[in-house]
Amino acid sequence: MFWNVALDWLAYRSVLVRRLVEPPVLPVVHEGKWIRRNLKRQWITTDEVQSKLRQHGIEDLAKVRSVTLEPDGNLSIIRYDGKD
Repeated sequence: MFWNVALDWLAYRSVLVRRLVEPPVLPVVHEGKWIRRNLKRQWITTDEVQSKLRQHGIEDLAKVRSVTLEPDGNLSIIRYDGKD
């Protein structure tokens, strides 16, 4: 528990430590097309992403501008119509 708190504190105070400890934002869909290399790097299936899209009322991947994997593990979705 000590190391977790210590690393979080260091990451908060130092940009260099933050870059080493926290993963970067990773795009998995761009302009309605899969970025399969990034999906494989994070062991995410297209079914998992499509499930998240359906939760946001999106049935067609062509309606999505981008989907990014955030450092906390959540997926951020940006549609072409501007809704998040």
